[in-house]
Amino acid sequence: MNLCIIPARSGSLRLKNKNIKIFKKKPAIYYPIKTAIKSKIFDKVMVSTNSEKIKKISILAGAEVPYLRSEKLSNSKAIIIDVIKDAIKYYEKKKINFNNICCIYPTSLFLDVKIIKSSHREFKKSKKKYLVSAHKFESFIEKGFKVQNDKIVPIFKKYKNKNSNNIASSYYDAGQFLWGKSKAFKKRENIFSNNGSIFLLDNPKYIDINTLDDWKKAIRNSKIFK
Repeated sequence: MNLCIIPARSGSLRLKNKNIKIFKKKPAIYYPIKTAIKSKIFDKVMVSTNSEKIKKISILAGAEVPYLRSEKLSNSKAIIIDVIKDAIKYYEKKKINFNNICCIYPTSLFLDVKIIKSSHREFKKSKKKYLVSAHKFESFIEKGFKVQNDKIVPIFKKYKNKNSNNIASSYYDAGQFLWGKSKAFKKRENIFSNNGSIFLLDNPKYIDINTLDDWKKAIRNSKIFK
């Protein structure tokens, strides 16, 4: 069985109310909920939230919100694995067990059914415990530098004179979704290890929205991408 968890706490720090901010006449969270439901690969689509307002919006969009998340798991220091583990335990107490969990983030505005289905197939074929949505860095982070006290300082000194042809590509979390085995989440096994693999997203429309600049970029993208 497959469970979709959409974690959407209130109290976002950098972009106020980002999870329910209106995007194309609908609250942001409406879009990942509808995508998850339309994919027809989930036995349940649930939202984990500490907010009555987000709960009402999520239920109207078609998701299940069986409980309100505890205060401990609703602050800015809460870890996503613990939020997912909390949901798994809730259902297990109801004698409902899931093998695969997909955490879809509430501001995944452009995530579509095709991507969810493709990532699901890849996850099932893989022997890994996790599958993370990822973007590829356009350049080499090893060649990056900072400006400190009006001085250019390499971040990684050992790469300062190294030819970029000899540096492997780097990736980062796209902030769209995370597949994982229920047992792995319950054991809090490390995602960024040999337990995990990546699902590469090569379209710039997939934005991890955390700031006002991210939001403005999403609005611009909505005029370009469908």
